[in-house]
Formats: sequence, structure tokens, C-alpha cells
Amino acid sequence: VHTAVMRRVSVRTAVVLAGLLLAAILMIRAVSHRRLFASRGADLLSSCRRQRALGSLCNCDMPRLPSRAYVPAFAIMADTTEDRSVGVAMLMKALLGAGVPDRDIFLFHNNAKLYKDVSNAIDLPAALSPHDNYKFALDILFRCHPRDYSVVAVIDDYLELSSDAPALLRHLVHAVAYSDPRMFAISLASVNGYAASARDPAQFRITDQFVGGAWAVTRATYDDVIAPSWPDVTSDTLRSVGLSEATPEGPWYTTMDAILTTMEGPGYVLYPEVPRAAISPNIPEVKPPAYYGDYIYNMRLYDGPLLEPAELGLLGGRGGLDGANMNYDAALEAYATTAIITSCIHDIGIAHRHGNLVLLASPADDLDPAWDVLLENHLGVQGRDVGRARPSGIYHGTVLTRWRTNLVLIVAPYSPLAAVPRLADAAAAPRTACRVPSDSDYATQMAALSLKPVVAPPNTACAVACLGECDAGVMFLANACAGTCGLCVEERAVQWAPASSNDGKTCHRAAFERHLSCTALPPAGHRRVCVCPGQASQG
Repeated sequence: VHTAVMRRVSVRTAVVLAGLLLAAILMIRAVSHRRLFASRGADLLSSCRRQRALGSLCNCDMPRLPSRAYVPAFAIMADTTEDRSVGVAMLMKALLGAGVPDRDIFLFHNNAKLYKDVSNAIDLPAALSPHDNYKFALDILFRCHPRDYSVVAVIDDYLELSSDAPALLRHLVHAVAYSDPRMFAISLASVNGYAASARDPAQFRITDQFVGGAWAVTRATYDDVIAPSWPDVTSDTLRSVGLSEATPEGPWYTTMDAILTTMEGPGYVLYPEVPRAAISPNIPEVKPPAYYGDYIYNMRLYDGPLLEPAELGLLGGRGGLDGANMNYDAALEAYATTAIITSCIHDIGIAHRHGNLVLLASPADDLDPAWDVLLENHLGVQGRDVGRARPSGIYHGTVLTRWRTNLVLIVAPYSPLAAVPRLADAAAAPRTACRVPSDSDYATQMAALSLKPVVAPPNTACAVACLGECDAGVMFLANACAGTCGLCVEERAVQWAPASSNDGKTCHRAAFERHLSCTALPPAGHRRVCVCPGQASQG
């Protein structure tokens, strides 16, 4: 009996001691948590308290969970009173289908009635400007949410994502964002990802402009660079929720452009040559201005498999994107000293096939209108963006793109690359007049590439007319010679071309080569003029 009693006493003592030990551990964790929270700045705590109205999403008393490095929260921005529910549903389906847990997907919106049944749906304060909607979302997920995210991806509700977008983003964050202090953001969109100029899904580029739409930043960048630099224009209403209103001229992303320029280094944005995010043509609620139809809707969205990390590279190089090989300036210089140098845009498409070329540009600065003529009218890429005076995708006075069958690096005279001896010598050499290609030049090139012009059946895209072997990169040949290859008599410039009329008299050529597409249908009453390989065609 005595032994049994002693055993019960020992068990009780052990339970009591275990309880005291657990209480001590919890107290130590609570104290440590408060110290950790305080060490991240008093503004974090005050930001959390100001958002108590959001309830459990932002409860200052909840213990913060361990930071899950490289696993982003996805913030879908439905910051409009329009019904974008179709787009939101498509994005959520894409993220969930790619394996993103629903707890990591958040919807920030201005339509409580429409999204009342959506989990993790967060009302945007009505008084916020479009600029501050983004800051509000980042504040919530970086400074307030108990999951303690270290990366947030922001996606606008009118976009669609490629199937590999979430996994690719996680890899890029892991490989680059934390290893390169100059990294400002990672974008899944592409400033010039058109079908005719986006060729290599494994290649990534750098720009010293902000690339919006679908982008991700780390908490370190937000805390150290973005939040302190956000415009501090406040009103009484906004002060009540602890946020400020940014009201710069132009689109909201000009705010991010301005902040990007304040980074030391300076900072840059990494983006893919082939977009992993693009405006969806399947969302009926989106009614964009003519700008989107002219520039954006012909973007090529990647539809291939997930690439292995070792397959990714810069400037066509492979070996994996990581902090060790992200010296983009050195890569550009090496490219410039080995590629073929030309100063005549017309010679590029005729003389080379899959060449690496450096085009010496004439603009003295970014404001020179010659950029527009060079980039938009000839290279088929986007020159100045809406609200910006600088060419899209520019990096230190250079623009990298694919034109026709070539990868082309455009170097302006003010670029640091212009001082490379080989380029400096070429720029100082006497310029010869550019020879405009003749009709026979295009015909000769088509024959050399085993291509032929074909008139597609009515209401048929070139991808179908070429039996699935259409290449947008060589469609310029049809655009150049549609009226001189015996297919029609007159020519007119329109969008979504080339296309010939049914009576064989009028050809329509693309006003900008970025509109050349294998999938676009012809205008009503016309037939597409296509360039097909060998005998792979119907017509």
C-alpha cells in the first residue's frame, strides 16, 4: 500500500513539475515574442493595433508563427467596384491547382457583397487611394498577419497565370531575392513579352523600372526600402486607420518607380522574357482602354512545363539563377564584346539567323523620341509606357529584346556599356547609309529558311494554317512581302496583321511588329497571310 501511495505521489509531482515547466516555457516564449515584435519597430505594433477591426486576421494577441522563408503569401487585388469575380475565381483556381494552400491566398477588395463568402477576403478601406491599396495589403501581410510571411506576391485581378508561376516564384525568391541586395522585386509579367519577341522561357532579364501586375517583394525590402519611402500625404480619414495616401501624377506604379530609384546599387527588377502573367482575354468584366488592345493583349503567356532551376539563366546562359551568377552588368559587357555589332536596323533581319547582335542606338537620352521610332516601329517592342518617358525594360541605357530571328542588345550612347572599347570604336567609325531590304531579299531569306507564304482559309489563324508549326518570329517575312509575293496588289497598315482580302487585291500588314501573331484571327472578310515551314500548310 505504501508503495502504491508513493507511486501516486510521484506521478502527481511529475505532472505538477511538467505543468510548471510548460508554464515557464510559454512565459519565456511570450516575453521573447514581445521582444521580437518590439525589435521590429514600434510602428509594427501600432499598425497591428490600428487594424483590430479585421478581427482574427490581425489579432495582436495571437502568437506569431515561425516565418516560413521563401513561401509567399499571394495577395489578389480586386480594388475596383466592378464585378471581377470571374477573374478572381480563375486566379484562385490557378493558385490552388498549382499547390498553393488556401491559407496563403488573400483577396483584398472593394466589394463586400460580392466577396462575402470568400475565405481570407479583406475589405479595403474606402478612403484609400489606388496607390495605398497596395501598401495596405503589404502592411497587413508583412506587419500584422500571425503567419509572419517573409515574401508577398501581389496579383491584379484581371490577370491570368501560367501553371508554373507559383513554383517558379518560390525558386526565384530562394535563389535571388535574399542573395542580391540590389533586388527590388521579382515580376512574373514581362514588359515586352509579345509572341514575336518572347522566345526563350528560361531566360530572365533585368530592368531599372518597376514591372507591375504580378510581382513579389520580400519583407526586408518592404521594411527597409518601400515603406519608409512611401509618399506621406495624409488626411484625417486615413490617419484614423494609420495609413497615408499617395497622390503622385500618373499611374500608381510611378510611385514604385520613384522608390526604386532611391535604392543603393541601384536596385532592379527581375522579370522573365516569356510572361508568366498576362491580361486575360477571357474575363468579360475587364474593359480595358485602347492601350491594352494595342500593347498588352498580344502578350505570350508561357504554357510549357515547369523548368528545372539549372535550366534558368540570364542572357541565354544556363546553370541556374542564383546570387553567385547575377552579375548582370558583367554579363551584358561580355555579350557586347562578343556579339555582332551593327548600326543599321535593316541589316539585322536579312543578314543573320539566331544571331547575337548589338545595335548602337542614336538617342542621346531616354527622352529622345528616336527611342519610340526604333523600338516600336522597327523592333516591334514597347517604347515609352503609359505615364513614363523612358523605354520599357530599359536597364542602364540598354534594352534587350528578340527581333525577328535575333537576340538584340540596344546600347544608347549614354550607357556605361558605350565605353567598352569595341563598342566605342564602332560608334566612332564612319556610318554608312542603311540599305532598305528589297523584295527579293525577303524572298531569298524565306527560301534559305525553307519557308513559304501561304494564304490561310477564311477565319483561320496561321497556327492552324501551318498545321501547328507557325513561328511568330518569322512572321515578319509575310508582313514585309505580303503585297509583293503575288498574293495581293495593295497594302494597308492595321493591327493583328498580316491579312489579305478575300478578293486578293488588298493586303493588311501589322502597324507594329509586336502584333504579329500565329493565333490572331483575321479581320472580318479577310484571310491571313502566313509564313509556314516547308509543306506544313493548308490554304
